[in-house]
Amino acid sequence: MLKLGTESFDDSSTLKSMTLVTLIYLPANFVSSILGMNRFDFDGDGTGAFTISKQFWIFIVLAVPLTLLTLASWYVVSRRTRRARERQMEGAAD
Repeated sequence: MLKLGTESFDDSSTLKSMTLVTLIYLPANFVSSILGMNRFDFDGDGTGAFTISKQFWIFIVLAVPLTLLTLASWYVVSRRTRRARERQMEGAAD
């Protein structure tokens, strides 16, 4: 039974890590899907140089705040869940 509990805890921490990574990359993925990948010019001016579009800043302006908003939302929800669990444990102890 102890082994089963330990494996369950390990799976839970792995899923939390995967969720956090997804939360970090999902907003940027969403923004790039909307804007498309036409922000790069792989041929350059015929010289074979790699250039970035002048409108690339739009991606940064949208992706960074969305990422921060997503992470902040995750933090708030996880704190509320943790507090509710702690209150429930205190109530069960009384």
